[in-house]
Amino acid sequence: MRIGIKIVLVVIITTLVTTGMFVGTATAGFVASPLVSSEVSFSSDTYYLGMTMSIHWALEGYPFGTIMLKDPNEAVVKNWRVDPGSGNVTYNLSSTDPAGVWTVTLSTLNPSQGDPFMGPDPGGPSQPRRIILASDTAFVDIFDWLYIAYVDGDNDLKVWADTKINNLRSIGSSNGIGIFALVDYHGTYMNGETYAYYIEPGNLVEIPLSEIHPDWTNEVNMGDGATLVTWATYVLTKYPCSHEFLHIYDHGGPLPGDMCSDWTQGDVIRFENDEFHNAIMNVASATADGFIDVIGLDMCTQSALELGYEIRNDARYMVAFEPSAGASVWPTSQFTSYLVNNPDMTPKEFAHGIIDIYNGNRAFAACNLSLSSSLAGALDDLASALITKLSGIHQRSYYNKITSVIQHENLRRFNTVLMDIYDFALLLQNAVTANGIKQRCQTIMTLFNETIYCNPSDDGNGLSIFFPPNEEWYNHAYSVRYLRLPYDFTEDTLWDEFIAQYFQSAPQDIPVLT
Repeated sequence: MRIGIKIVLVVIITTLVTTGMFVGTATAGFVASPLVSSEVSFSSDTYYLGMTMSIHWALEGYPFGTIMLKDPNEAVVKNWRVDPGSGNVTYNLSSTDPAGVWTVTLSTLNPSQGDPFMGPDPGGPSQPRRIILASDTAFVDIFDWLYIAYVDGDNDLKVWADTKINNLRSIGSSNGIGIFALVDYHGTYMNGETYAYYIEPGNLVEIPLSEIHPDWTNEVNMGDGATLVTWATYVLTKYPCSHEFLHIYDHGGPLPGDMCSDWTQGDVIRFENDEFHNAIMNVASATADGFIDVIGLDMCTQSALELGYEIRNDARYMVAFEPSAGASVWPTSQFTSYLVNNPDMTPKEFAHGIIDIYNGNRAFAACNLSLSSSLAGALDDLASALITKLSGIHQRSYYNKITSVIQHENLRRFNTVLMDIYDFALLLQNAVTANGIKQRCQTIMTLFNETIYCNPSDDGNGLSIFFPPNEEWYNHAYSVRYLRLPYDFTEDTLWDEFIAQYFQSAPQDIPVLT
């Protein structure tokens, strides 16, 4: 669906008389001059990229009128003849049209009594007349979906980043879908510079970086969360839309929330100081309803509960790989074409459609972030119960049972310290006898299936969580860093306390299973 956005315009009503020019402010009433016109002007840089200007007109008491559209170079690009009544005239702008001030004028001859050219005025001198051109508003179509790509190729992904841009160019903006991309390269490839594009079918329309931010030059730091915010906010503010897809491409870090390594700047978006969370939150605040509809994390191992839970109040769906992804496994051309051909899709339909289109063998999932709190709550409940077991007379038994689960050959792992949530719940349910623990595991699996939409895969069910496999990895730098990161999930649940209790409660006379 397309929706109108109101743009306030200045209207000048001009009447020409034989003795000179008279400028008035009325749009209705009695006029006796030979020529009446109404003019509006506006700057096209708000909506010149592939969008439509629509100008309202009204004509009453005159036999006909002419609407003239002039571009910023004063060239006449369109004329319309209009008969008495009211309506809209439209003009489809393209990237080749100049930016600047456009002018639209509605003119008509005034049929004064006995005018030799127009003939007698059928209504006489008392005939009320009205001429209005976009009285105080103009309407411009907005996008059904904005596809905002943030492509970090300022590293060893520089060639693949270019492939990603070419994938988008092969489809291009059309049918209510607007595709915009900020891409950065490394070394001598593409001069190692940063480019911003509006992407048309087969064509890249470059957007000056200084237009996005006055301090941006030819090299922008993609490893800074502020860059992501500046780019996405620029697009969202300039081009209103019904839905948003934020697509972030780069390497994923060893822990959830680490991404976008910029080798030139020596920087990376990290979870320290809430950099990633604050970036997503600030982008979401620029949307119409405070939510990004779909976030695509085109990188390794980012489909983790800690990350989804972190942005649950800022986005509706997160699409990501649970295991390592590879540089070019996202079906970018296919799902972009799917979106262009189905612009009325809901966020759920689009997120699930991306998963359906993918035909690889890696665990690729869409997470319904509105349900992540329930899943986190169920894991918190299980963690609390297991802490109790590890603190009481069942300590030895439950230490062994949990050890057998976290080191089980069927428990799929990613970056060693991340494990598949569903596998863990299923294996633990089978390992224990206590009905309370079994039921908690079942609740987790049920909520998992409601939260995660995943392709059938041999390497995961679609969503991971942190749990080191042994004491060596518990003392590893990854784990030390994880336990001090400001994840909402660890602050709101007992999951990190459960991990600590497990490793601290190993009976001294029981060897650790390896």
